Amino acid sequence: MKPLLLSVFIFLLSMSSNAQTLNTAYGGNVVDDLFIANSLMKSDKRLKYDQIEGTPYASPNFLKSNIILQNGDLMEGVMTRINLYDNQLEIKNGEDIYELRPQYLSKVMYGDVTYDYEDNLDNNLDPGFYKVYHQSEYALYGFFEIEFREEEAATNSYSESKPDRFVAKSEYYILELANGNIYTSISKKQLLKSLK
Repeated sequence: MKPLLLSVFIFLLSMSSNAQTLNTAYGGNVVDDLFIANSLMKSDKRLKYDQIEGTPYASPNFLKSNIILQNGDLMEGVMTRINLYDNQLEIKNGEDIYELRPQYLSKVMYGDVTYDYEDNLDNNLDPGFYKVYHQSEYALYGFFEIEFREEEAATNSYSESKPDRFVAKSEYYILELANGNIYTSISKKQLLKSLK
């Protein structure tokens, strides 16, 4: 009986110390709340993506950021990177990587660069991370599409085969006016002419 109680005590102690590490790393109990709300999950994408050429990320490195959740909570100094292909925010804690479910997310700020997570800008626009270029009397966003292309065999002896890869397609821009009208274009200059 004593060995069983000792094992349970050690298990509970280790679980408690893991939660404390996450809690301490992000300066509050927000991460604990994320686990309780089931909005944070462990990621296994690193293993899959290491085998693919290119990157699905806005930046392949984890960067220090501030996160604003949908409920207004602020998480400061969090090491994150944005997966533009899967529309996930990845959070790094030690060697562990977690994904924050996007429906709980509002903004990710890297210094003076901000990404808004939008899922209801317009019915014709995909939910995802929109880079904020301007937000006041109008809003100007950029959206980057990342495409996954499967391995392609060489078509003849002069061409080379191509491995599985992520390809960044061109950025397109979204202009949202104060009256709610939304315009999209691949040209930022063309969109800004709509303001005149």
